[in-house]
Amino acid sequence: MLNVILCSVLDDGPVSSLVHECMAESDYQVLDHSADDLANGTPQNTFHAILAPSRLVDQAATLRQLSTYAPVIIVDDDPTIGKAVSAIRNGAYDYIPVGTQQELTDAILSSVLDSDMASGLFNLEREILGNCDEIRELRNLVRKVAPTDGSVLLHGATGTGKNLVAKCIHSTSNRSEGPFVKLDCDRVPPDRVMDELFGGGQGETYSGRVLASNGGTLFLNEVGSLPSEAQAALLHLLDYNEIQQFGQDQPIAVDIRIIVASVFPLDTLADLGRIGRGLCTRLSQFRLILPPLTERGDDVALLAEDKLRKHSSALGKSGMEFHVSTVTRMLQYDWPGNIRELDQAVERAVLVSESNSILPEDLGIDTIPPPQHPVEQSSGEFTTLEDYFIEFVRANEERYTETELAEKLGISRKSLWERRNKLGIPRRRAKVKRLHT
Repeated sequence: MLNVILCSVLDDGPVSSLVHECMAESDYQVLDHSADDLANGTPQNTFHAILAPSRLVDQAATLRQLSTYAPVIIVDDDPTIGKAVSAIRNGAYDYIPVGTQQELTDAILSSVLDSDMASGLFNLEREILGNCDEIRELRNLVRKVAPTDGSVLLHGATGTGKNLVAKCIHSTSNRSEGPFVKLDCDRVPPDRVMDELFGGGQGETYSGRVLASNGGTLFLNEVGSLPSEAQAALLHLLDYNEIQQFGQDQPIAVDIRIIVASVFPLDTLADLGRIGRGLCTRLSQFRLILPPLTERGDDVALLAEDKLRKHSSALGKSGMEFHVSTVTRMLQYDWPGNIRELDQAVERAVLVSESNSILPEDLGIDTIPPPQHPVEQSSGEFTTLEDYFIEFVRANEERYTETELAEKLGISRKSLWERRNKLGIPRRRAKVKRLHT
C-alpha cells in the first residue's frame, strides 16, 4: 500500500470529521496540525498535500506559506465561485466543494494524484499525455535530465504545460522528497522580486523562495521578466550555490535545482538585451521544447477525454461522452490557449451540457474559425507571443534562413510557415543576405 500522508489544518467540526472518514477508507493517513504548527517548524517534506478550511481563502500570505510545504487544497462546505477564484489566485492548488462522501473522496484523491507530489504515485506517461512524436521525445528528455542537477529551460507558448513538465522533472529526480517551489516572475512587481526570491529586507522575516526550495527544486516561470539585479543574484547562485541576505555577514549555502520557463526563447531575449548572456547560457544547460496543441494531431482527442473524466467526476456527472461532431470540431480548432484552453472548454461543456452527449456548442469555442487578415506591427514593445513573432521575423528574415529562423524561435519550420500564413507575413523572395558567420 502506498504511504500517502495528508496534513489537515481544517477546523474541528463536521467537515474535518468527514475528511478523516473518507481518507481512512482510502488508506490515506491524515495528520491534524494548525497553520502555526507548520510555521513553527513542522518538517516540510512530511506531507503530500495540505487540506485547509475556506476561512483561509482570502489570506494570501498564509496560503503562500503553506504551499511551500505541499500543495494546498481548500475544502469548503459552503462553496461559491468567488471563493474558488480567490483561493486559486492566492496560492491554493485546488478548491473542493463538500458533496457526498464519495464525491469528496474522489475529488481529494484526484487532486492529490494530479499534484504530482505523492512519491510512488508518479507515472510519466499518465502525467504527460500524448502519442505524437514531439511528446514522446519530451518524455524521453525528461527521463534523461531529471536525475541530473543541471538547470533546465522549458520553452513553449502559454498553456502548453510548462508547469506540469517542471513538476514531472522534480518528481522523477533524486530531489522528489524535497520541496517544489514556484515563482511567476512576471507577476511580481520589480521592486519586490529580490525580497520574494532571496528574503525580506531590513526588519522583515520572510526567507524567500530560494531558501524555501533548499534541498529541492525552484521553478522560475517567465524568467526573462526578472530585473537586472535579480538576474545578477541568480547567476551568482548558479555559480556558487549561495546567496547573500541583507544584514548577514556571511553568505548562506543553498542546495537547489533550478528550472526556468519562458514563452520567448532566452537566446533571442539575450539578443534584445532583455536577459544577460551569461545567465542565458547557465539556464540553458538542458532545453526542452513544448509543442503547441495545434501541432499535436490526435493528442487533442486524447487530452480532451482525460479532461472529461476529471471534470465529470468532480462535478458528479458520470457517463458523459463527446459527440462525434464535437471530436471533429476539437481536431479542427487551432486552440490558441493550448491545453489550458482545452481544459477550460471541457469543464464548461460538462457544466452546461443538458445530456450525456457533449455537442460542439457546449465547448464555447468558435464553431467557425475567424478570418485572418494581415497584421501591421510597429517596432517597439511586444506584449504577446504573436507580437513578438511578427517583430522577430520581420527584423531577422533577411539575416537568417527559414530553418535558422525556426530554430531561433524554438519551433519547427512547418510551424513557422503556418504562422506566417496565419499572421499575414509572407516570406520574402529576395536572396537571403548572410550577415553572420
